[in-house]
Amino acid sequence: MNRIGKLAVALCLVLAACVALGCALPARFGIVDSASAASGVKLNKTRATLDVGDTLRLKVSGTKRWVTWSSSNKCVAKVNRHGRVTALEPGTTKITARVGAKKLTCRITVNSPVIVDPTIIGPVIVMKKPILYLYPEEETELTVKLGRPEAITASYPAYGDGWRVSARPDGTLTDLDSGRSLYALYWEGAFDVTPAIDEGFVVAGQDTAAFLEEKLAALGLTEREAEEFIVYWLPNLQQNPYNLIRFERMEEIDAAMPLAFSVEPETRIRVFMVYRPLEEAVEIPEQVLPETPVRRGFTVVEWGGSELN
Repeated sequence: MNRIGKLAVALCLVLAACVALGCALPARFGIVDSASAASGVKLNKTRATLDVGDTLRLKVSGTKRWVTWSSSNKCVAKVNRHGRVTALEPGTTKITARVGAKKLTCRITVNSPVIVDPTIIGPVIVMKKPILYLYPEEETELTVKLGRPEAITASYPAYGDGWRVSARPDGTLTDLDSGRSLYALYWEGAFDVTPAIDEGFVVAGQDTAAFLEEKLAALGLTEREAEEFIVYWLPNLQQNPYNLIRFERMEEIDAAMPLAFSVEPETRIRVFMVYRPLEEAVEIPEQVLPETPVRRGFTVVEWGGSELN
């Protein structure tokens, strides 16, 4: 037997001895202890809170093996084969991801849906995180009013009969009722209108940040304003395989929630995004955005959005 043959026989004997004795083989032999491999398998969330109707994408990292998903209470939340959780009714449930013999769990708490005025009839969407920036040419005291205050579900500062503020050219505000310093006015609302998405953009979740940087600049937001928009919406959008995104037209936004100012702005920029999560890309006419607005004089900027089921 030549030298190479003897070395091969010796290596086989060493491997056989390790297997017989239950030894973990060194990684340099190309064999990794299964316990070590399993320890690197992780779930992106171990607990989460959702409102009824919300969705969440759970992902398992550290393995290429098939993942089996299940919900301990399918009445509270269901999960599909891709790990997308849909909140159905208030309560708690445990979502389990099985990878071979390993189990990973995420505790899901589902809260009650937003309670709205009972006179509102029909499908309801929630306008999330609309915030208003005010940029006067000189320090100005003014009142800001929303045209449908009955639809407001949250606001800061408290809306009351409108916001009374002192606004400065750099955008900083002072609430004249409390004296608190602010950088924007915030509100959320529930509406009995479901926007149609018959045009828009189909964007892969992983491409969301670059897409928003481009489109928000085209819609007139500054880098700072766009950053705040992206930081808020990116966690929701990037977890989806794809998103169908449409930006509402100004007349649609004004109809849903009119804005009134005691000192009339010269420039208004309102950006409202609606989106629907997708498992796969679809064909849809691409939305043509309006010409980028030019800021002149007293400028008001607002952004917000909604997820559609």
